[in-house]
Amino acid sequence: MHQDHVINAPSSNTSKLIMDDEEVYIWGSSDTTPIQGVYLKDRLFTSQGHLGYDEKMVRKHVEHRNEKGLVENDTKVEEAIEKSGWKHDGQVVANSILRFFHGDDRELS
Repeated sequence: MHQDHVINAPSSNTSKLIMDDEEVYIWGSSDTTPIQGVYLKDRLFTSQGHLGYDEKMVRKHVEHRNEKGLVENDTKVEEAIEKSGWKHDGQVVANSILRFFHGDDRELS
């Protein structure tokens, strides 16, 4: 299902916006998406996933992409629909985003 994805976390070697002494953390991964998101203390929080998607939205999205011929095969469609109802860490990720925007991560080391 992933057409676009991050294959390497950014670093001072790949971006002038990241200093040599700053560490970029990969905060989540899976077998299919090794980089779910990256974090740079007090500066950057990204997410590969669509955080606002619930099971119903995922199903509609998969069906729409399938109708347009954007999915490799029926097996991928079936897998995506099956996974749409799986337990996830959405609440944990949402809490982390709120902590980031409220500046609560400034005290972390």
